[in-house]
Amino acid sequence: MKTTRMLWLCLMCGCKTVGPRVPDAYPLNPSSGNEQTSAATPAFTPDTAGAQSSSVAIAPTPPGTKAGTTVTTASVPSLFDNNSSIITVEITKKDWATFSASEPKAKCDFNYIGPQYDWGTVESVKIGTTVFSGASIQKRSACESFSDSKPSFALRFDNDLKTKAIQLLGHSSIVLNNSVPDDSYLRECFAFDMFRKAGVAAPRCLFARVTVNGAAAGLYIAVEPIDAAFVEKSYGKPVGNLYEFAGEYFASWALPRVKRHLETFSGDFSLHDITNVMDTIEPAKAGDVVPLVNLIDNPSIMNFWATEILLAHWDGLMESATNSYIYFGGSDGKMRAIPWGTDYILNATSSVKTNHIYATLDLPFALSQTPVQKAALARVVWRLLDTQWQEPTMESDLRLKASLIESSIEPTSLPAWRTSVESLIAQMKVRRKQVEAFLPRQ
Repeated sequence: MKTTRMLWLCLMCGCKTVGPRVPDAYPLNPSSGNEQTSAATPAFTPDTAGAQSSSVAIAPTPPGTKAGTTVTTASVPSLFDNNSSIITVEITKKDWATFSASEPKAKCDFNYIGPQYDWGTVESVKIGTTVFSGASIQKRSACESFSDSKPSFALRFDNDLKTKAIQLLGHSSIVLNNSVPDDSYLRECFAFDMFRKAGVAAPRCLFARVTVNGAAAGLYIAVEPIDAAFVEKSYGKPVGNLYEFAGEYFASWALPRVKRHLETFSGDFSLHDITNVMDTIEPAKAGDVVPLVNLIDNPSIMNFWATEILLAHWDGLMESATNSYIYFGGSDGKMRAIPWGTDYILNATSSVKTNHIYATLDLPFALSQTPVQKAALARVVWRLLDTQWQEPTMESDLRLKASLIESSIEPTSLPAWRTSVESLIAQMKVRRKQVEAFLPRQ
């Protein structure tokens, strides 16, 4: 507690700069669309004025330059390229009732190692006008978003169906989220768009009307999966390891859980990349942050962290070690973070979840132990507020999306839906003042 209090006094009142200059973050992505934007890693010129300086000189990268942290436009046209319409997903599955009611193997038990649900099959799937003669299906969510009447699920297209799926989706699978935590159905895509504006690779999503065996199953959020295709689209050829964080931590006791969610593109199951980061956290807590910063893509992590703060995403990586992916790869092999599961953003009523910089867990706490890093984080937050957090534009976009889906909301759910939409817009509008109160402009 004393350490946390000193950290805040230091951040609020200013501390003497210690250690080498650490760059701020990538240039922000001015695009408001749902597409990924090409922006290779810039070179950063050290700021000799110290931690109180308000900017860092950035050497521009020539257009089209490929680098390990490049966020590129998908090379394969995808249904996700257009997020201004609602797609239809029609499923035929004889045992849907049994599938829908199935329970996870260890509900809300984050120590459980292994898949919570087994894969099954469907007889047919039709996405838009494209028909698939079958697919694999897996129920998703073993805790907060669990539903036995409207399940979240993933569809995977294998063998001879894989090429057709890639031509349609850009991927061989698709995730359909039930939006149980978010009555507005707007938070998830809104958050992913904000991450992209901050220069962070994030999945694209759109709305989907789902029918099962001819009966309406409701509105869903269709999300592109975090897989090899996403990694290649975002960072170049997949060469490293991808970890899903769903309650895992940067601590040795969590390694068995970390390993269960590993997808390796190199055949390396040693976990050396993530254990190397873990080994640098304790020294960083003591003030020696350089070894840790050398293992991560610090500008990208700072952009990710700042975006979680702006979105009050307390159920993400920095505050809860969940709903995110960690990727080690690219030309430098450094660690980057990818958002996932953002349906709780801008929905917190507790000041504990809205009025701090999410620096209590090992990784963010370690990264916040030098005045340089803390000041840099504040500058990134404020740069985002100044350039991307445009309340009138954001409200207009949210209301446009709301008008798009209103007719797809069940009549009995409309009051709760309208309340949730207005709550999201209201919290978006007050977020700037909330941030001003706990993170003064640098």
